[in-house]
Amino acid sequence: MKQKKILLIISLAVCIGVCGTGAFFFYKNIKEVEAKERADHQMAAKKAFASLFTDKEQKLIKLHVTKQKVETAKKAVDQLENDDIKKQTYKKRLRHIDSFLEIRDLIMSYLPNSVLKSDTTDENIETMRTKFNKLEPGFQSVLKEMFDLAVHQRQALIDLESLVQSFYADNVVKEDINTDDFNALKEILKTLPQRDIAEGYMGKVTEIQQKLDYLEEQERQRIEAERQAAVARALAESERLRKENEAIQAANVIIPNVPLIDQSINVHNGCEVASLLMGLQHFGINRGMSLRDIANAVPKTNDPHTGFVLDIFTLYPRNVAHWIAPDALSAFGQTYHAGVANISGSSVEQLKAEINAGNPVVIYATYGFAWPTAWCWNGEIPVNMHVMLMVGYNKITGDIIVNDPWGGRQILVSSENFAREYNRRHYAVAIRP
Repeated sequence: MKQKKILLIISLAVCIGVCGTGAFFFYKNIKEVEAKERADHQMAAKKAFASLFTDKEQKLIKLHVTKQKVETAKKAVDQLENDDIKKQTYKKRLRHIDSFLEIRDLIMSYLPNSVLKSDTTDENIETMRTKFNKLEPGFQSVLKEMFDLAVHQRQALIDLESLVQSFYADNVVKEDINTDDFNALKEILKTLPQRDIAEGYMGKVTEIQQKLDYLEEQERQRIEAERQAAVARALAESERLRKENEAIQAANVIIPNVPLIDQSINVHNGCEVASLLMGLQHFGINRGMSLRDIANAVPKTNDPHTGFVLDIFTLYPRNVAHWIAPDALSAFGQTYHAGVANISGSSVEQLKAEINAGNPVVIYATYGFAWPTAWCWNGEIPVNMHVMLMVGYNKITGDIIVNDPWGGRQILVSSENFAREYNRRHYAVAIRP
């Protein structure tokens, strides 16, 4: 009986040992399964979450990530144990992702095919902006290009409306249309993405174009009227000048047929005898005499009041006048014709009286009637002295007509210049019949 008890006790102990060992291994197996499941859930959550991003750091979410993928990631996160420290981090990021999806879908709803809807308002843009600004920086960078495009197109529509309105005042097209602005408006409408808005503005474009055409026609007519008025004024002025010139020409008092003699060929300082010879030949005296002949014939002395001083044929020396005074010139002229008279001291009006009588007058002035460059012969005459033959004047203008022996030409001298240079000495010799 005692042995049976011992055997029973031993059997019971063995049974208990076996059961305990089994229970231990069973418990261990459960923990291993749970740990594997936990690791699998963590890996699934990690992969599902990573699939939402384009970068390893998981800062840049995919622009076109689908809600289905986000839901998959949420389910994967929900499988994590509550004590998993990453679970709350994932959930927090998923809330941000939900905000991203909301603003992304909102922007896309206003910007289908990258074209902002025509009825988008400033309030819509501000709503987008508020939500956009709440996104984390990485998410903002993903949506920035699309958000900026929406803002840009909305601003372009505002600017377009402002541009169109700039052509109007009280709903009437203005008179001062800027052509460059109008051409810019037409170019904007050609490329405007919102074609319905562009077409809606075409009526105003036509209205503005009609006003512009009208204004351009008015301006063309104004310019043409001004042109015609200018032509009429020019014709009238031309006619006035013609008549005035005819009157002036008719007012010329000129001794006809006074010959021209050129001293510049070979008697460079013979302006006095050249002028004298032109006057003599006008009356038919010494017509066969050349300028060189009379230049040789004039007396040569050291006193200009008795004859010609220095060289009559050349210009040297150039710092002093080579000349003969009017008293000596008239005395020399009287050897050919008694009508030669020294009238030095005569006024300009007295010279005109000689012209009225048909008498050419040798006058002493300066070359080109310029101001004296310097004075010589004890201040009696200027170095640039020149002698010419006065043959006429104009009764209206008072201008003087002279035969200039330097070049053998007839010139018209203003009354002011003539009087200024002649009146310095009043030297003159008249050739009378």
